[in-house]
Amino acid sequence: LKKWCEDNESCNPSKKIIHSGSPKTYNHTYKSSKFNLGNFATDYRSRYRVMKYGDDPSYIDEFGQKTKNKRRLTTEEIEACNRIKNWYWDKWEGFARVYTKCIQKGIPITSNTSVDFDAKELRRIGAWVTKMRGRAINNELKTHEIILIESLSGWTYQPDHDAFMRGIKEFAKHTEKKSNKDIPQKTITSSGFKLGTWVGTVRSKYKKDKKLSSNKLYSEFYINLLKNYCFKWEGTDMRGGNIKEKIDIEKIRELKNEGLSNPQIAKKMSIDRTTVHRLLKNNET
Repeated sequence: LKKWCEDNESCNPSKKIIHSGSPKTYNHTYKSSKFNLGNFATDYRSRYRVMKYGDDPSYIDEFGQKTKNKRRLTTEEIEACNRIKNWYWDKWEGFARVYTKCIQKGIPITSNTSVDFDAKELRRIGAWVTKMRGRAINNELKTHEIILIESLSGWTYQPDHDAFMRGIKEFAKHTEKKSNKDIPQKTITSSGFKLGTWVGTVRSKYKKDKKLSSNKLYSEFYINLLKNYCFKWEGTDMRGGNIKEKIDIEKIRELKNEGLSNPQIAKKMSIDRTTVHRLLKNNET
């Protein structure tokens, strides 16, 4: 088993893998010592899982009586398997190991993420994360599975919701002490969050169909929360292309003639200073 796993970069031989067995000796030349390597690995894993989860109520229908009656693995057998490179007793534990490595290496995980390390059958980590989230939502995870995945660094069941809530928190923090809640397109917060881009995306979604999420409850929750923070659904930044407010160019000219700078005019009229600059420049021509 160890040799096959190392030669194939996998710890999951199929039931089609037949091992040639030990060399024939004088005492058994009349019969073959071949055996099914896939069945061997499956049998060892089943015995180990019975030892670990046999008394767990959530596994009451998991093991048949025949499996329960098999002899337990010895400590030596368990340690020998654990020494096999990339070995795992449960596949989901192997995926959890790959997930942890991705976090340590700074690899972002999306539904399509695949890696080039660990056992081959564990490399489509993005698909596993998506599957575990789906099982969690459908209440299909066993208690120890929940405990494991919730212990993983950065784990979240609903990444889109978490990402949107982060945007709302960044917006609230950034505009907390400002009377003008408009956000210039290039705004980046002290934490490195691209708030201007996020605001633009939110406005575009709202403008399209008055929704911020495909989930109706989430959408209403986001809209109400942003309204409470005085979010401006139509910006005054000309780069956004979504202005409804009519800007008083005459007032801008008047303030300019009084000697105010563009930033001072922008602050006084609660608009972006880039807008002031462009309006004055366009008016000159």
